[in-house]
Amino acid sequence: MSKFFLPFGLITLNPQSAHSYQSDIRTVTLSSNKLKLGVKLKEITIGNPPRTVITVEQIDPFGLGSTNNIEVGQILLDYTNPKDVVNRIQNGPYPIEFKFATLVEGDAFGDLQNPLISPKDAMSVARRPIYDEKQSSQSKVITQRNGECSVKSRRGDVIGIDYAASYYSNGSNGEKLVYDSSAQRGTGTPYQFVLGSGDIIPGVDLGLYDMCVGEIREIEIPYQLAYGERGNKLFKIPKFTNLSWTVKLVELDAIRFD
Repeated sequence: MSKFFLPFGLITLNPQSAHSYQSDIRTVTLSSNKLKLGVKLKEITIGNPPRTVITVEQIDPFGLGSTNNIEVGQILLDYTNPKDVVNRIQNGPYPIEFKFATLVEGDAFGDLQNPLISPKDAMSVARRPIYDEKQSSQSKVITQRNGECSVKSRRGDVIGIDYAASYYSNGSNGEKLVYDSSAQRGTGTPYQFVLGSGDIIPGVDLGLYDMCVGEIREIEIPYQLAYGERGNKLFKIPKFTNLSWTVKLVELDAIRFD
């Protein structure tokens, strides 16, 4: 697996500073005060540096929010606090358009502007505090390409990877220990899953978009996008542990690299 460590470029994903929104904004229109928006809003602080946003906390199944597919964790745009929303509904004028969007981390959290994770999970990532300033709060993807390609990995693709999954025994300066790999599985075949389906830890999933078959990536994953505050008993990974994965894309929707 040592042949995988061939740096080419660098992409940075930062779960602490998610700041952009998907382009597919969902709009709910109230034509009169007799209609019910049907969402419970909450003012929260996210990001680093921190900022305040209004998020959807609950949804009434009988309100317009539900019928327009608004989801818990989405952001209400163009308003600074929930009181402004209430005043707007009470005082008009009508019609009123409310725009909701999913918090994402630039292009890294979306493929073709579609979110890779649910609005609720995206908000959860954005709100997580940094546990230790010495620990990296970023996922770094070091890329080595075998030339350009016309077909790259996207959400919903069935992909097959060879990988080596490691963690640091004592923070980012500790010994790098392999806890799982495709070679250890002993199947002789790549590990297959659907990209964006949640079948693999978020930090890895986010690092495998726009890959060419045969491409190799080394991904440094913060604990927030790995096994979190609890760790993983199966692999004996301590809590708050950053990971390092080396991944080679071997198959993409039946396209195979040998």
